[in-house]
Amino acid sequence: MVYRLISNGILSNTYKILTNDQVIVELHFHPLNFNNKTTLVLNGKEYAISKNGLFSRHYSMISDFDRVVIEGKKRSFFRDDYEIEYRGRYFRLHKKMVSSNFKIYENDRLIGSIVKESLFSDNLICEIESEPSLEVIVFIIWLALITNKRDESGTSASSEAGGMQ
Repeated sequence: MVYRLISNGILSNTYKILTNDQVIVELHFHPLNFNNKTTLVLNGKEYAISKNGLFSRHYSMISDFDRVVIEGKKRSFFRDDYEIEYRGRYFRLHKKMVSSNFKIYENDRLIGSIVKESLFSDNLICEIESEPSLEVIVFIIWLALITNKRDESGTSASSEAGGMQ
């Protein structure tokens, strides 16, 4: 399945994720926050995704009932390699060095990739062969987006030391 993340505009804090040209979710980034808090409605349920604190390498998707649905952890201070756990299933999002492209694994099996649509765009293309839940797909695409945005702003090292990511 192919998913596209597109920005609503150059200065917009809103992104859409589409499949087959149908919008499945809108991501609303909250301006002026240091944990990339993002809200969304997926299949009628409200969620928030964010970094779990200024100095944390942990990320969560929380449902409208304050229940953690998905947890992700950046495995290394130096590499963009995330472990993601969802209902007993384990995924990994790994960014290629000096690139804006990612590989997606379930356990140790490659199941997909995320690439930038063009050099000067935030838009992403996610191709995934197995069908994890939409919650997992949205969370993985969000992690790829915030990682690329952080790298493009030149704050990679400072974000891990507590700066804005």
